[in-house]
Amino acid sequence: MNKHIIGWGAVGVLILLLALTCPGKEAHVDKIRTTLANAVEEKNGEDSALGILGALFVSKVADVYLDSKLEIDNYVVCSVGKVRMDGETTTLSFGILNQVFTFSKETMKEAMSKEE
Repeated sequence: MNKHIIGWGAVGVLILLLALTCPGKEAHVDKIRTTLANAVEEKNGEDSALGILGALFVSKVADVYLDSKLEIDNYVVCSVGKVRMDGETTTLSFGILNQVFTFSKETMKEAMSKEE
């Protein structure tokens, strides 16, 4: 009996920890914006003026786009960032334990370049 109580207590604590550290929309927007800016810098060269200006431009455009188009599905223990493009939903990010992980840079660039 005690083993069951301890086991369920541990599961409850884990679920509570995940729920309290589930990242919100701002964390997803920040991570996606950073990933896109890094992709532009890589493409144009980190030290070039074009790379720096491109990263700044993409960063500002990404903020505007993501504020209006990014949807966050909060599953209490984790969250998923999605955008709709061409009638289908594309997943861009996954968040858990105050960390946001992005998917491929190509997918994100495609999602930002297409309009709904």
